[in-house]
Amino acid sequence: VKENIEAAARHAQVSGVKVLCLGALNKSESINGGGVGVVKALGRESRLSVIHGNHLTAAAVVETTVQVFGEKAKIFLTGASSKVGWAVAQALRDRHGYEVLCHS
Repeated sequence: VKENIEAAARHAQVSGVKVLCLGALNKSESINGGGVGVVKALGRESRLSVIHGNHLTAAAVVETTVQVFGEKAKIFLTGASSKVGWAVAQALRDRHGYEVLCHS
C-alpha cells in the first residue's frame, strides 16, 4: 500500500498536479507516517503540496459559506473546536471579515 501511494504521488508530481489530497490515507501511521512518508519519498525539491482531507473540507465549507452569504456576514458555528471547525472559523474571520461566534 505504501509503495502504491508513493508511486501515485510521484505520478501526480510528474503530471503537473499542484495539490495531492491523501484523505483517509494520512490517518495510518504504520503505512506512511500520517503523510510524512509520502513527502519524504517525493524529496526536498518537490513542489507538490500534500494535504489531508480536512483541508479540502474546510476550504469547501468556507467557499460555500461565502457564496451563500457574501462577504462580512455574522456566522454562528457549532462544534467549532475541531481542527476543521477552527480552520473554518479563522478563515471566515481573517480572510472574509465575518463576525464569528463559536459554540462547542
